[in-house]
Amino acid sequence: MRRAVGKGIEEIVFLDPCFAGRPAFDELLELLAKVTEERNLHFHAELNAEDIDPVACRKLAKVRFTQVEVGVQSINRETLKLNHRHFIRGVSFRGSFLSGPRY
Repeated sequence: MRRAVGKGIEEIVFLDPCFAGRPAFDELLELLAKVTEERNLHFHAELNAEDIDPVACRKLAKVRFTQVEVGVQSINRETLKLNHRHFIRGVSFRGSFLSGPRY
């Protein structure tokens, strides 16, 4: 990240589809917040819908995630069961579309 900031890069893309479900997610956002306080930098990430809630959306917006790509494996219960995933219709997307502050 230091190298990117040093070269004047303004956007960093995280290519981890489980970005919001990772251990120590809040701590990572705190570290990214320190970087964005000092630089004109924003982020993009791919997220699983089931990992997002309104609180996580606000935190992402505060740290300057200006784009997120929300992935859904399936809404077919049998398919999800076979893949050990879950999706609660009407609940999983509720937090996904909260925009929070715009930068």
